[in-house]
Amino acid sequence: MRFKASDGDVTNGEIIDLLIEREDGGYVYRIRAGDKIHEVWEGLIMPVGETTDPMSLLKAYRWDTPKNYIARWSMADIYGRWCAASGGLPAMLGARVMPLGHQIYAARRVLFDRTPRFILADEVGLGKTIEAGMIIQALQAERQDFSVLVVAPGSMSRQWLTETYLRFGARAYHHIDCARLAEETRTSLGDLIAGQRLIVATTALEADAKFAEMITARRWDLVVIDEAHQIPPEHALYPRLQQLARQSDGLLLLSATPSKRDMAGLLGLLALVAPDAFADETVVNFQMKYDRQSAVWDRLNFTRKLIDATAAEGRQLDPDEVEFVAEEWVGLIEGDELFDALLDRMRAGEAQAAIELVAYVQEFHRLDHRIIRTRRATLTSDTTSWPERTLVELPWSTTQAEAIFLNHLEELPQGDGPDAKALRALYQRFCSTSPNSAVRFLEERREALNSEPSGATGNPVTRIAADTGPNDEPIIITELVKTLAPLGGEESWLRTALGLARAWQQEGGFSRADLLATWLTDHLEDLENQVLVFVQDAASADDLADRLEPLLGKHAVARFHCDIDEEDLASTAFRFQHDKTCRVLVSDELGGEGRNFQNASAVVHFDVPVSCARLEQRIGRLDRVGRQSDREVLSVVLEPATSADKALLETHRDVFRVFNRSIGGLEFILPKLQLQIQAAYGESPSALRAIITALQDEVDASLGAADEAFDISLDATKPELERSSALALEIENESDNAECATTLRSWASRLGIQTKKRDDGSSEFRWTNGSLNISNDRLKIGAGTDGESRLVCGTFARETALERDDLQFFAPGHSLIDTMIFEAEHGQHSRVTAFMLEGFPKHKGTLLLQVLARSVLDERLWQGHDIGLGLAARARSLLWPEVTAEIMLLRDARGAHQDIFTHAGLRGFLDHPRRDLTLKPIEPSMVSELPFLPELWNSIDKSVPLALASIEKRRAVAAQERADALETSLRGEFGFLRWQAHTAKNHDAANAFQAAIDARLALIQSTRSPRTDLLGLALVALV
Repeated sequence: MRFKASDGDVTNGEIIDLLIEREDGGYVYRIRAGDKIHEVWEGLIMPVGETTDPMSLLKAYRWDTPKNYIARWSMADIYGRWCAASGGLPAMLGARVMPLGHQIYAARRVLFDRTPRFILADEVGLGKTIEAGMIIQALQAERQDFSVLVVAPGSMSRQWLTETYLRFGARAYHHIDCARLAEETRTSLGDLIAGQRLIVATTALEADAKFAEMITARRWDLVVIDEAHQIPPEHALYPRLQQLARQSDGLLLLSATPSKRDMAGLLGLLALVAPDAFADETVVNFQMKYDRQSAVWDRLNFTRKLIDATAAEGRQLDPDEVEFVAEEWVGLIEGDELFDALLDRMRAGEAQAAIELVAYVQEFHRLDHRIIRTRRATLTSDTTSWPERTLVELPWSTTQAEAIFLNHLEELPQGDGPDAKALRALYQRFCSTSPNSAVRFLEERREALNSEPSGATGNPVTRIAADTGPNDEPIIITELVKTLAPLGGEESWLRTALGLARAWQQEGGFSRADLLATWLTDHLEDLENQVLVFVQDAASADDLADRLEPLLGKHAVARFHCDIDEEDLASTAFRFQHDKTCRVLVSDELGGEGRNFQNASAVVHFDVPVSCARLEQRIGRLDRVGRQSDREVLSVVLEPATSADKALLETHRDVFRVFNRSIGGLEFILPKLQLQIQAAYGESPSALRAIITALQDEVDASLGAADEAFDISLDATKPELERSSALALEIENESDNAECATTLRSWASRLGIQTKKRDDGSSEFRWTNGSLNISNDRLKIGAGTDGESRLVCGTFARETALERDDLQFFAPGHSLIDTMIFEAEHGQHSRVTAFMLEGFPKHKGTLLLQVLARSVLDERLWQGHDIGLGLAARARSLLWPEVTAEIMLLRDARGAHQDIFTHAGLRGFLDHPRRDLTLKPIEPSMVSELPFLPELWNSIDKSVPLALASIEKRRAVAAQERADALETSLRGEFGFLRWQAHTAKNHDAANAFQAAIDARLALIQSTRSPRTDLLGLALVALV
């Protein structure tokens, strides 16, 4: 075998002795190379040549140590168990989340489809980002070079950067927003875009057309667009999304729940995920399709309600009721054989057929199968309910200097046009929060007036109303402050305002902060309480934290905003989530971006943003799936400082009622309404109050348009949700942590990775480019020079991973673990060994051959069919790679054999990977000198095919059962595809549907007759 000597040279040699076992579980061997003896760590030992065929390796005497052979076998065994625990998608185990049933359902729906192009439209707060993260992680685990582009609003893009790394496999992404655009050259941007993983803020795409062209010019394996409903077809950015949709194999649109009131918006989303079907569709035709389906959905709603009502009574539908329901369905769906069969069973009075019909129609006769949606109402049950949202408003009194300044702010000059509205809105936002904020803004604007600004480009009201996020918003605001045209009399007003603001600042009055401190002191008397406080910008967050720290204690108050680096943000978030002595977290809008702060007892809105969506994001940090229903979601608002802010609070509180309910169902119309509110807020308090009635009518109409039948037609089916919930429970309870850790550490040593278990129970993996002994560049560091090193610390326990963001989660889907899995399957290492087994004196001198084989789908049967990753994944969810050992007798005292060895006691040592055995390696020279060597090779040649045939026979019953299960799971699809082929408008379409049927039949056959691949061989001598 080859090894790397201490001087770095790679040479051939022969193991002559085992020296010691190291702390990390690896071994040091003495190796002879020519006339020199070397002491070599096993990680620097590597096989010779390129073959991975165990028979060739055995005959070439290219054997590995028993320990390494068992390590590889254990990896194959544990991978099969991971597949079993995850429904065939082991990367699901590696998401650092506690997945819920509806999230598992959504991820599997996407991953099991031929093409991953879907709209994820769960109601707000149900975890669309988690669903997308699990999908991305699973696809990346399948292919190392899988490319991903995430397009997200500025307010969410930075959170995507954190979540994708921390929660979904520790794969690093580049992030480009407006701030990053300003720092990079075209060349460096090109390098970033050419990478495999990129997150882009929508503001960056809007700000730089050339950059947007660079993004859309390359092909992506998967594009994810967050808050896709905010970019309808009439939006300037929609053509860019169309280009990205055409340039990507997979596409996930994370969107608000579709509404039947906004068919144009829904059609725009569908035209992205399925351009061939919808790109040329008109809204009128789409509406007609909807109307035709409405009768089906009405019957679906009626039937499901009747089934649920009888279930609540503790019974099933009786035969007369079932027959009555069957008649209600007659004539609604023509030519669907499976539907007709279910209807016939219902006419015979079979209650189960009614349940199956609901599931079938809901799954296959929906508006479009590419929409995946779960509502809170769907999940509500005896064990699932949602906490109540409540609001507390705190009245306050100003200091004298504060009152004088705020009265002057009420006299801010008026003006006409977008510039005036935008400028007045900025004055009111930044001058009513704190004296420091007022002085900063007024000085910045005074400097701008000295340059005689002539007006902003574009519509400044639209730019302010855009949800740009804490990173990009300061850039946009700074630009607007410098360029917005002056108000009439603004310069004179500003001089007075600046003097009054400085007087307020010198007085030291900050009564709003002092009022909040008083409330916090009272609320925090309960030692379990913690409070999340939001302020709109980072500097104001620091102002507030500076005021609260002396009153509450420096250790009790933490800061969280966009001017803090990522590592410190993660540490602060972890501390607030897990350390009860951290009582208050003061945050800018960054804290509203996808973070889970449901440990908080209340959320304080120190200022009230114009955007209702921002308020929803803030409250959503507490109002999340998993929060106990008896823990109210308390919002605390301080009495607004100005009449404009009072009108704004009334709008959020009374029109949207965001403090008392989720705004789910309003997301499609919200961007339009928020633009109206922004313009009115900048005009005057009376202008804002003047549109309240119209806003209320819009909100009521949108919520009142909820169509229960339409909603049910989009919902996940109950059987699918139940199956996914059971799988989520299996993942939660998966508990092979200790065995996984031992297996992975042992295999890592073989790959040249040093491992160590730390005192706190966590593990570390350390390697250099020079130490790695793997067949690919997956773990290469930096430029690839031998001395470059990397240290990765983490845990194998999900519970620990959920508690400690400072540790990586070592599980399938993690880049390091996936590399180790890949090497176990495709690498040359440790496929063959030879060892002596003691303890069987009656069989002394017997030679055995252990044959390891893996049963896998016979993909040869897929030739000529469009199976795709999704259908393949569906088959693997039932038949995953499983390793089986067969033991063959090669020779005993009677001579040569080619028989299955049946000694139960001995097989107990060899049928499963065991690390507790002391196995002494057999050196090649000991075998090559045997007098009966030709006879031995002959026995091996004949034994291996017999062993593989035996394993195939042993696996046949399980394969048949799994093929039957797959066929049952596809029964609905077969029925639907046959119906579509029957009703197709032309011959080509009918052939396409028949081809889809044939592909699924081939999939079933590949499961029924799996291929049995030789995985490893071990020559065993009983001594």
